[in-house]
Amino acid sequence: MDRERLTRWDMEKTIAYGARFGEVRATANLCGFSAYLPPGETDFTEERMAEVGMLDEGTVIGSEAETRLMRFVRESEHFHKLATPGPHWYLLLLCVDPALQGTGTGSRLLADLFSRADEVGLPIYLETLSAKNVPYYQKRGFDVRSEGYLSDGGVYVWYMVRDPVTR
Repeated sequence: MDRERLTRWDMEKTIAYGARFGEVRATANLCGFSAYLPPGETDFTEERMAEVGMLDEGTVIGSEAETRLMRFVRESEHFHKLATPGPHWYLLLLCVDPALQGTGTGSRLLADLFSRADEVGLPIYLETLSAKNVPYYQKRGFDVRSEGYLSDGGVYVWYMVRDPVTR
């Protein structure tokens, strides 16, 4: 399976998961969107993954990619619980059309989540697989709480948390 098709499948399932168990926001022109899970709903479970078709990946993306995906989910859940053991928000996804990156679109998509998290005094958790995203999130108050390669030496992951801003 080519990378573009695999990425599209992953994004569709992640958005479906966010819509079913949390919230999805999109820009008016559909060139940017975010998906996040509220406090108390931040665990990835097999039952929930099955509800949105994430466990059908073997037939869609192949067994090798399925093995990597499930390893990522298991290991990320471990670091997720270490980084944010108490109630928190979980930013699943923030995507902006490359042509609009740097225009404030991502920040506008994050504004509602930041406001809600700060209002109730809870942190926001995320993970990113892209080194270029780390400074972007750091500028918005996230700190790297853990980072490293998955156990098979595959992808490198940064686990980040934004503590609430008190007013």
